[in-house]
Amino acid sequence: MTECKICRYRFHKEIRDKTVIITLVETKTEKEVGYMRFSDNPDYIELEYIVANPTGQGFGSKLMRVIKAIAKAQNKPIYLDAFNYAISFFVKHQFMVIEEKQTKYSELVRMGWQK
Repeated sequence: MTECKICRYRFHKEIRDKTVIITLVETKTEKEVGYMRFSDNPDYIELEYIVANPTGQGFGSKLMRVIKAIAKAQNKPIYLDAFNYAISFFVKHQFMVIEEKQTKYSELVRMGWQK
C-alpha cells in the first residue's frame, strides 16, 4: 500500500473474499507491529478487529488513521463491536456508543464513527 525508503513503518494491504487486511510493518526489522481486518460494504465499513503488538506505542492509532482515511475518501461510516476493555481506545478516536449487546459469552458495545 505505502512504500517509503526513509519511513520507519509501512502498510501492506491484502484483499481476501470481500475483506481487507492491512498490516503495519516496521521497515528496518520487517516485524509486523499491528494489523486490522475490515469489510468494505456498499454503505459502511465494518471493522472486524484491530491488533497492535506491543500496545501503547501508537501502532493502533496509526491503523485507525488509515481506516478513517479510507472511510472519509468513500464518505462511509465505520461500525464495530468492541469489548469493554477496548471502548476507551475507540472513544479516543471519536467513536460513539450506539448500543450495548449481551452475547452468550460476553458483553459487546456497538460503536460507530462518521466524519
